[in-house]
Amino acid sequence: MFPWFTHALINRSVRFKLSLGFGLVLLLTLVITATGWYALRHTIEHSQQLSIIARLSHITQDMRADRMTFRVLNDMHSRDNVRRQLSEIDQYLGALRERIEEPVYRDLLEKQHASLVAFQNALDDLSQTVDVRERLRVRLFAGLEQAQLAVATTQASVLVASGIFATGAQWREPIEGLEQLRQQIDHSHHRVEAPAYTFASPQSYAEQALQAIERFDEILRQVRQHFASLPSTVSDDLSATVGALTTYRASLMQFRDVQTQTATLHNRMEILGKALLDGIDALSLGQTEKRDRDTRHSNRVLVGVAALALVIGALSAWIISTQILVPLKRSLKVAEYMAAGDLSRDIRVERGDEMGQLQQALHGMNQGLRNLVGGIGQGTARVAEAAHQLSGSTEQTNTRIGRQRDEIDQIATAMKQMAATTREVAQHAEAASQAASQAEQQAQEGDWAVAETIVHIEQLEQEMRQCTEAMGSLKQQSEKIGGVLDVIKSVSLQTNLLALNATIEAALAGEAGRGFAVVADEVRSLAQRTQDSTEEIESLVSALQNGTQQVAQRLDKSRGLTRTSVESSRHSGSKLEGISQSVSQILGMNEQIAAAGEQQRVVAEQISRNVLHVRDISQQTASTCEQTTAASLQLSQLGVQLQHLVERFKV
Repeated sequence: MFPWFTHALINRSVRFKLSLGFGLVLLLTLVITATGWYALRHTIEHSQQLSIIARLSHITQDMRADRMTFRVLNDMHSRDNVRRQLSEIDQYLGALRERIEEPVYRDLLEKQHASLVAFQNALDDLSQTVDVRERLRVRLFAGLEQAQLAVATTQASVLVASGIFATGAQWREPIEGLEQLRQQIDHSHHRVEAPAYTFASPQSYAEQALQAIERFDEILRQVRQHFASLPSTVSDDLSATVGALTTYRASLMQFRDVQTQTATLHNRMEILGKALLDGIDALSLGQTEKRDRDTRHSNRVLVGVAALALVIGALSAWIISTQILVPLKRSLKVAEYMAAGDLSRDIRVERGDEMGQLQQALHGMNQGLRNLVGGIGQGTARVAEAAHQLSGSTEQTNTRIGRQRDEIDQIATAMKQMAATTREVAQHAEAASQAASQAEQQAQEGDWAVAETIVHIEQLEQEMRQCTEAMGSLKQQSEKIGGVLDVIKSVSLQTNLLALNATIEAALAGEAGRGFAVVADEVRSLAQRTQDSTEEIESLVSALQNGTQQVAQRLDKSRGLTRTSVESSRHSGSKLEGISQSVSQILGMNEQIAAAGEQQRVVAEQISRNVLHVRDISQQTASTCEQTTAASLQLSQLGVQLQHLVERFKV
């Protein structure tokens, strides 16, 4: 298959073939990716357009709800929402006009934009009409009040003129006509002021409102006819009433016309809003169908490109693998012959690529192996003879090295014993140095403890001195308390005497002094209890003074003992300081002894290591000689093996 193509690739390099194969794969992958990206971009574009259309539909529905709220409630907030939604719809329509290029849908967008502009204009007209309607509503209510007041005034005049309870036919018809007129005014007002959207159509509202006004006119004519036969004073009142009713009728007609115009604008906006929704639905349906068509087309293109890529990739892989594997298998076959020892087979080189270079290299290696095997066969005999001579010389050298190793072992043993003795001396000196160091440290710690004890005892002496002073102050205060108790005791005694005198005076007073006698007894009882309590406190204060005296004496003794302890501690501290100095001298001498022993130990160990190093070198030399002997034997055996191996090759 494709012989011209395979012949053209024979002398091309493997790198070129692999680059061509992978390049085709990458190119096909790029084509598939570009096709998928193109389809995905169109899908995303359609999805974005449908999203905008859905948002348009949602805003349009919200706008319809706000417009109906504005129609029912006349809510200015709803009107502002409708204006804002119209602005958003205009923005989204502009975005769709930039994205959509199909003439059919662009025409539909233009129609939508025209409907939007018409809706905006209708909303502006509606806003102005609603403002006019609300102003007319105010005038209508004012005219209603004036008309009702005028009719009521005329009714009152007729009743006064007829004598209120008159039953004659001349006055009955005017009175009934005025009542009908008053009722028709209310009926006409409610009919005209009723919202137009509650009727089937604006025309229906206008007709029914006009019928109510015409009925109002008819009743007014009948009333005027009834008043024609009445006195002039009553007719003059009716003329004023007719003027107010005429003004009110004009307000009714104006309000009816504006209400009809408002309903007409609302209906027009309803039609335009429905047209917007229908257009959006048509646009959404069209874009959905277009998206589905583009998706199906993209799927077909992707399947076709993928199938083409699969066919081209499989064909390229087969051609390139044939260009590489066939010569590689031939070269592998020759290599297997060479590995089996058959150097008589050769390979024919017919290619200029890397496979041809490999075949050329195998051909050169085959020729080189032939020459090499021939040279090895000739040199093997000479190697075996030289190995036999080397083995004899190595045995003699190994014997002499064995004797030298024995003598070195004896020297090393003696040096080890001397190093061990030196190490023991250094260890004993180091132990003595450590013991002296510990003794010095303990002496220093004892000195520190004695100094700390002296400080604490001095502090104790100061505390004892302060306690003695405090006890003296306590004794002085207790003596002051004793003086105060004497005063209290004298006062209680005098109080007791006064109470006794008061009791005697109360007894002399007889029945009149009985209450005073009871109080005097209570005072005397309190004075007696105060005197008893004073005596108890006096005894307690006396005991406190005695205890304070004893504590002060004991504190003085303790101060003396403390002072003695301080002197003894200072004496002990001076003794411990002398011990510490002696131990420091011993420690210095031990350190010198340990240093000298350590130096001697280091020198001995260094000599021992040198001797051991010499012994190791001798052992290594002996081992090397043994290895040389073994190598000589192996070399001799290797020569024999090489001769057998060379005999296996076919040259």
